[in-house]
Formats: sequence, C-alpha cells, structure tokens
Amino acid sequence: MSTLMWIGIFVTLLGLAGIIGVMFRAIQIKRADLPQDEFRVKLQGLAPWNMGALGVASIGMMLVIAGSILR
Repeated sequence: MSTLMWIGIFVTLLGLAGIIGVMFRAIQIKRADLPQDEFRVKLQGLAPWNMGALGVASIGMMLVIAGSILR
C-alpha cells in the first residue's frame, strides 16, 4: 500500500499547487486596481478553481490516510 500513499502525496501536492496558484491570481487581481464590479466578478470566477483545488488536496489526503491504514 506504499504505492497508494505515494499517489496520495502526489495528488495532495497537485491540490496544494492549485491553491497556491489561486492565491497568486487573487493577488494579481487585487493589485490591478479594478472597478468594484469587475473586481468582484473576477474573484468570483476564482471560487470554483479554489474549491476544486481544495477537493483535489482532500482526496489526496484521503489516499494517504487509506494507504497508511492498509499498511
């Protein structure tokens, strides 16, 4: 089950990279000095990406835990 743990670690790191990417994109949007409406629309567009990355990281952690339990 060591393979399951390594797959879980990889998937978790992918999710973490996605979360970090969303953070950097949000910082770029904030620094762009956009009008309030456009600012809100752009940040709302990041929400699905953020939730997706969080979901991927969570699935990766579940795989790591499953791999360690089955070990």
